[in-house]
Order: sequence, then C-alpha cells, then structure tokens
Amino acid sequence: MLLDPPLALKFKCYNQILPIHEEQKLANGTLAYYNILDPKSPLGGNIGRGFAKEPSMYMVTDDLTVTAFSSISAISYLNRLNIPLTEVEEIVLSIGMKEALSILKASLTSSSALINGLNLKDKKPKQEC
Repeated sequence: MLLDPPLALKFKCYNQILPIHEEQKLANGTLAYYNILDPKSPLGGNIGRGFAKEPSMYMVTDDLTVTAFSSISAISYLNRLNIPLTEVEEIVLSIGMKEALSILKASLTSSSALINGLNLKDKKPKQEC
C-alpha cells in the first residue's frame, strides 16, 4: 500500500486538484537544494501554467486514457467498442477531492477506473409488471 506517495521531480503542476507534494532529492542523507526550471513556463520560471492555450474539451475513457475531444474521435471510439449511438448517455459530473481520490483508488485496483471510482454501474430502469 502506498502511503503519502510523492510526485516525481519536475512534475508539479501549478493548479493541483489533490494535495500531493513534490518529492525532494536527498544527497548523502541531506537535502540538496537546487533551482528547478519548469519546461512548461513561457518565461523560464519555476511556475508553469500548463499546456492548453485555450479552453478545450477532452475525452477520458474508462481506462483513464485522455484524448482531445472531437465528435469524429468519439464516434470512432464507440465503433471500435461496438456500442451503438442509441446506447450513449451524456453525464455531467463535478469532480472534487472525494471523487478524485475515489478514481485514484479504483485505478490502482481496476481497469474500469471511472465506472468503479464514480459508481457509474449500468443502472437499468426498473420494469413494472
């Protein structure tokens, strides 16, 4: 079990959704201080603002693969999985700390991280007889 897993060096984002600290490098048992430049920073500073230059939409699959969203790529993905468009349902979610930690936990134990982490099991409406 991982307890308090740190982020690898140079992977710290400016806007963290989870309270994850960046790992410090130890040299001979003492903390080594050095200046880290963020490769994403346009001014060569140590705080980057990310990769997206404008608001964008992304598609996240159940195995946590993230791709730029377009209707063509979404339809292509559904065709590869043999899912008819009539079976697709849009769900709007707000991901907070609780949901992010649940997805993280599910990603360590399952290949269906979004479904299991957000409890999105196939919920069929009850049929009345």
